[in-house]
Amino acid sequence: MKTVLITGVSGLIGSKVYNLFYKNYNLYGLDMSNTYNFKNFIKCDLRQKDKLKSKLKNRKFDIVIHTAGLAHNFNNYSKEEIYQSNFNATKNLIELIDKETYLIFLSTIGVYGKSILDNEIILESTAVNPIDDYSKSKVLAENFIKLVMKNSLILRCSPIFSDEFLVDIKKRVLYNNLFYVTFGGNQLHNFCHISNFLNIIKYFLSTKPITKTFNVTDGNIYKSKEIPKLVKNTKSFRINLPLFLIKLISKLYLIFFFSKKKLILKIKFHKVLCNNLVYSSLDCNPNNKKINFE
Repeated sequence: MKTVLITGVSGLIGSKVYNLFYKNYNLYGLDMSNTYNFKNFIKCDLRQKDKLKSKLKNRKFDIVIHTAGLAHNFNNYSKEEIYQSNFNATKNLIELIDKETYLIFLSTIGVYGKSILDNEIILESTAVNPIDDYSKSKVLAENFIKLVMKNSLILRCSPIFSDEFLVDIKKRVLYNNLFYVTFGGNQLHNFCHISNFLNIIKYFLSTKPITKTFNVTDGNIYKSKEIPKLVKNTKSFRINLPLFLIKLISKLYLIFFFSKKKLILKIKFHKVLCNNLVYSSLDCNPNNKKINFE
């Protein structure tokens, strides 16, 4: 039986992965707190390398699924905290595990950054061009993994959601706690339901290690006007203004910001006002159980 370590096991994704696989693997969970009372729990902060070294001493894992890191509410954290949690923590972990270990790393489509503005569909070959500290920290982690690990799978995830976790997709339609849909709500988006993400993890755990980078979606295309129903909100309203007028207002608003802040805001506006499509060479549509990759 293979031994698997899941970091960030008390988070949404880590806990779901643990609950799905604990019967099939010799499973360990690592986090700063054992929220769900998992067995084989390792309490540790990945940013504290000496303590992590002590906790992992004489332990050997066949697979590490690395879900730990800061992913939300970035305004509550400093730049240093973001890099410590997403890059330094990953670096510490990699330096302390066997380099033959199969590492599955959760990254983000945010690594494409500015390229989102220049491409109708984000491909796995699209240029990586991060602009915010979160995405930059993920790129640093990706690059270090590719440099050091012999077997690594990098998953650049579209916003992952479940029935109880809807933070990332609400951002496309939520403003001051009021849902809104613009221009008929026909902007197109790709997300990834947690069940589809788990199917992908299940598939890769059952196959030989593969060293590759994939975008991850659930294979469905969602319209902005469908999101309020998706998040079970029936109080949405439409802003029936021409698209060109809203874009003009956005450009005028951006005049008051300096370059970096302006670019970040421009991408945020783009996610609301335009199509946000992501292509994945993994075919994970729920109607098609087979996963293909080129």
